Amino acid sequence: FLLYKMNSEKLVFSMFSKKFFAWTAAFLVIYIASTELMIHGLKLLNSPVTVDQIHESDLFKIDKLDVGYIRQIIASDNIEIAKTKIIKTGFPVLWGILAFVFLIIGIKKQTKILRIIALALLRLTILKLFLYDISNISETGKIISFILLGILILIISFVYQKIKVLVIDENKPEKTNETE
Repeated sequence: FLLYKMNSEKLVFSMFSKKFFAWTAAFLVIYIASTELMIHGLKLLNSPVTVDQIHESDLFKIDKLDVGYIRQIIASDNIEIAKTKIIKTGFPVLWGILAFVFLIIGIKKQTKILRIIALALLRLTILKLFLYDISNISETGKIISFILLGILILIISFVYQKIKVLVIDENKPEKTNETE
């Protein structure tokens, strides 16, 4: 961030002015935030394996396996369930928030590439929600989800059209009044 800020005052590194840098920086921010969410989510969802869980498992009842081995299997199953919960619920929320932040920053700084990144991230989030996360939902739930998706997309387009007047496209030339 400090390198970028110093470069904006006086051009030292020419790579900061390229579109590739903006995409790479956005990807790194998304990746780091997603990794942090996974780490902290696993820490929060961590629950110890109890003796009752060991005694209720089929491995203990049927196979009479070692208690330490059963505890490891139950713990790894709990970790996989927690990861699935984080991926299906936490990531879309985080990515939606990041897309909104990128959009607001792109509007305030009048940076077209940041607005495009925000809309691409929002599209990726919606695609993930409706291609991966919806896989274990009933038919009625899927119908309701697609109706809500349509409403959400309409709201997003309406809001974007309303704030578009605040955004000045840097590629358009200024209009002049030729009738005077």
